Amino acid sequence: VVARTVRESGVSLLVAVRAASSTPAAALGLDHECGALRPGLFADAAIVDEELRLQRVLRRGEWIE
Repeated sequence: VVARTVRESGVSLLVAVRAASSTPAAALGLDHECGALRPGLFADAAIVDEELRLQRVLRRGEWIE
């Protein structure tokens, strides 16, 4: 969703990532658990390359193989 939003709508990567992470977490009342990379929150992240292709996933602080 993030890559498509950036490529097709011209939205900046930062805005697209926020729209897919911190905004929904806050809307669902989960921003105390997830939605950002901060101490005390679940460490979830998607690592992408320059073309926004998925390379690795971090789920709750564990790398998924």
